[in-house]
Amino acid sequence: MHRAVRFLARQLRPATLLVLKGGKRRLKEGGIHKPASSPGYREMELNPLTLSFSGEHKDLGQTFREEYSRKFLLQARYSLLLGAFLYGVFGILDAELVPSMKKTLWFIRFGLFYPVVFSIILFSFSSYFRKYMQAALLAALTMAGFGITAMIVIASPPVCFSYYAGLIIVLIFGYTLLRIRFVWATLGGWLIVASYEVAAVWLSKTPTFTLINNNFFFIGANIIGMFAGYSMEYYARKDFFQARLLQQEREKLDVANQFIRKTFGRYISDDIVDSILQSPQGLLLGGEKRAVTMLMSDLRDFTSIAERLDPEQVVQILNSYFEVMVDVILRYKGTVNMIVGDALFVIFGAPQELPDRAERGIACAISMQNAMTKVNAQNRRNGLPDLEMGIGLNDSEVVAGNIGSVKRSKYTVVGSGVNYTNRIQSYAGGGQIFISESLRNMVGDILRIDGQIEVLPKGAESPFRIYEVGGIAGQYNIVLQKEQPSLVTLARRIPLQCALLEGKHAESKVFDGYMVRLSNKSGEITVHGSLSMQSNLRMNISDANNEVGRKAFYGKVIRRSNDSTYLVQFTALPPVVGAYFQAFQQHVERKIPVQN
Repeated sequence: MHRAVRFLARQLRPATLLVLKGGKRRLKEGGIHKPASSPGYREMELNPLTLSFSGEHKDLGQTFREEYSRKFLLQARYSLLLGAFLYGVFGILDAELVPSMKKTLWFIRFGLFYPVVFSIILFSFSSYFRKYMQAALLAALTMAGFGITAMIVIASPPVCFSYYAGLIIVLIFGYTLLRIRFVWATLGGWLIVASYEVAAVWLSKTPTFTLINNNFFFIGANIIGMFAGYSMEYYARKDFFQARLLQQEREKLDVANQFIRKTFGRYISDDIVDSILQSPQGLLLGGEKRAVTMLMSDLRDFTSIAERLDPEQVVQILNSYFEVMVDVILRYKGTVNMIVGDALFVIFGAPQELPDRAERGIACAISMQNAMTKVNAQNRRNGLPDLEMGIGLNDSEVVAGNIGSVKRSKYTVVGSGVNYTNRIQSYAGGGQIFISESLRNMVGDILRIDGQIEVLPKGAESPFRIYEVGGIAGQYNIVLQKEQPSLVTLARRIPLQCALLEGKHAESKVFDGYMVRLSNKSGEITVHGSLSMQSNLRMNISDANNEVGRKAFYGKVIRRSNDSTYLVQFTALPPVVGAYFQAFQQHVERKIPVQN
């Protein structure tokens, strides 16, 4: 997972990283810390007496009240049921302590209190209840307290003196279980205390010692209840406020995640993006050794094509090409590590490990070549030229990781295997796929090999063998859809002057040859001497006029027909030379009778 997350470091700006890394850490730890990147952060501002939001957070009051009512509605409903149950059970004491006044006391309990409580419970199922929830619960609380106060007045001394204990239970319910907010609960509590003082002092003539004793516990219980209610609402508001801050952090993270998905989702698959977003770790510079399959592709003759197009058309043709190619790459879970001009560098196996990276990479290459039909069809509709692409693949151990500085780094791979992949790609003509011997050995017999050559690139110590892939069986089961060249035999051979290319430079030795057969993308030539497979040639037409003769065209030897005849695939064909060849082809085709 950490390796996948390191991929983020190659493009994200520091501010985005701070939101992603710091925000996710705060969510994980479950606490609120002052975000360094949030200058608008403030501590919770409350009125210390009423616990209402004040200052910049005053507008949170309505939202908190709605959230508080929604959160504690069920608890309040069950607490009302429990309170009604206990209020009725204590009626048994009425029958034991004051049997003569039982009916009157029971009328207070069951005739007055019960209808009020059960009406509130039924009302709690209404959509309007949350708006009036605090007032309704206060009504139930004060009704219970006033009822017990009435019982103190009605019951004869000294039994009536013990009823104050019921008031303590009512206060406990009001400050805790019913979750009445602090201001409302305090109002109800002191109303009950006042009613008891009136009843005890003026109506029931409670003895001074009993009155002092009862008030000590009763008023003390009310004050303790106030502190309990204050603390409960304070932390409820704090939890609400923290939840709001966390929601703001989540919104920032969502913005960052959307940016990541929009940016990187065009280059890596969704599951890799998901793995990146799951952890804020692994953003440090560093690397590790990884075995990966690398794919390099390059458009053949694109430089000369671009020179003939307007800048807007160059951008259009590249965007169209990359749109199709990247879709194919993502389908095979490849990572587009680099786009340089018209070239693509794709990795399979980093940052996310892929057990079948070799098969996946080869299948992706075949699908990319097959998708060129779609690319060229779109180009023709837009009046743009056809494109051809060569692909090389290699599997090697490389160093993969974040490379660069703290301010600017990039996830990439380095090693000799990268250069080796580029050399393999350079031998692939348009429509061809070449792979290394190590990759062929990894995949094995499910490959369809259409050819193999031994090459010795400039600077290499020894030659190595590369293989042309025509398909892969197994779970991917895909075949390269090659367009067979329709060569026509020319009525007159076209004389050529040829030179072998080493890198970007032609050898000084020039030799003669002839073009004997032609198609739109290739030609068959005869030369004196032998040519190596995948040799690059620079050619000029010897007997053409000055304009055509001056224009060099380029090709790659892809097949040997006999000792002196070779099939050359054109890699760069200027328009004037192409038109010259096309005239030769049409001249031959007019002479061939149509077979019915």
